[in-house]
Amino acid sequence: MQLTDRQSVSRLVLANVARVQAGYFSRTRVKPASDGTHRLLQARDLSDRAEIEPGTVVAFYPERNPDLYRVSEGDILIIARGQDHRAHLVQIELHDTLASSVFHIIRPDLDVVLPGYLSWWLNQPDVQAEIKAGSRGTGIGYVSRQHMEQIPVMLPACDMQKRIADTMALWRRRHTLQSQLDQKRQLMIQALCREAVRTDKDQP
Repeated sequence: MQLTDRQSVSRLVLANVARVQAGYFSRTRVKPASDGTHRLLQARDLSDRAEIEPGTVVAFYPERNPDLYRVSEGDILIIARGQDHRAHLVQIELHDTLASSVFHIIRPDLDVVLPGYLSWWLNQPDVQAEIKAGSRGTGIGYVSRQHMEQIPVMLPACDMQKRIADTMALWRRRHTLQSQLDQKRQLMIQALCREAVRTDKDQP
């Protein structure tokens, strides 16, 4: 199937539009190494805005072939363990960075689906409920790769995918700018309050 403007909405499963790859698993505890050849992306390296924080990613030496687990711009990460299974679209270029076993790495077939659209679709409430329904295990649940591959995907025409992806990109940009503005406002208010305290202290 080719992604075209003439294509009507199709109901597929994730395995039809993307490859689902389990993250890097180590039999022993990963040992950080400042001169490591690769970096290991973990859940803690995602910000509250679902963005990757490159500065916190630990360097290490992988025990196995790292190529399967390498994360690139346009990939989608979903946390397989726990309660939060939101899709995180990788929007920056990463070098020699692997996703840990806490993630499923979703690599969209670019001939079929746009990454921005697919990440939006996977975050829809009914789709998230479908993902969570596959969680198994006591304590911290785990969503298997086999379950992820069968998650339904509604696939509209290319132009509609692009419109949705562009809209979400603009929304994320606006949200980021608003967050930065709020932080600056908070710093300014804090500085004014401290200045007011010092001024009051200096009063006779």
